[in-house]
Amino acid sequence: MRGEAGLIHARRIGAELGAFFQGARVPVIVVHPDGSFAAANDVAIRHYGYSLEELLDLRIHDLVIDERDVDEDLRLAAQADEVPLGRRRH
Repeated sequence: MRGEAGLIHARRIGAELGAFFQGARVPVIVVHPDGSFAAANDVAIRHYGYSLEELLDLRIHDLVIDERDVDEDLRLAAQADEVPLGRRRH
């Protein structure tokens, strides 16, 4: 989702996630199953140096140095409620 509609959607997701999302001291990004970003907290925006609108035009693949496991992680996350995802270097 892009443009104004994407920003509204991202802000709604952030509001629904509440204090966990907004109060986190680390970057938190909500990712759609296809790897595109749905929302990002203020820490993520500052950390990565993109505006929210710019982040919404990216995919998780754009921030990951080693993409070997990203597609598999996304596939597993779509199939289960809990999936232990590996750490990634950004």
